[in-house]
Amino acid sequence: MYIDICKGNKTNGKGIPYYDDLYLDVVVLPSSVVVLLDEDELKDALKTKEITKEEYDLAYFEAKKLMGDIENDKNELLKKSNFYLENMLLLSSR
Repeated sequence: MYIDICKGNKTNGKGIPYYDDLYLDVVVLPSSVVVLLDEDELKDALKTKEITKEEYDLAYFEAKKLMGDIENDKNELLKKSNFYLENMLLLSSR
């Protein structure tokens, strides 16, 4: 599972959805190892003033909270994704 840390989801004037990326990404590997990616991009964005210090802190706060929830088996999205994946694999093996 690959999760982008973002500030929010919105739609533009034409109704097209987009999100404000906060650079960090959380990846859950098939081995259940949780990895934080793109810290260098986040630091560069702060240095070049593409994001504020508050957004920088928010990115780390959200990523660490998400990683903790995943590691403590409290992330409902991951649980449901795994449930449906297991069921699809069972159906495909028939």
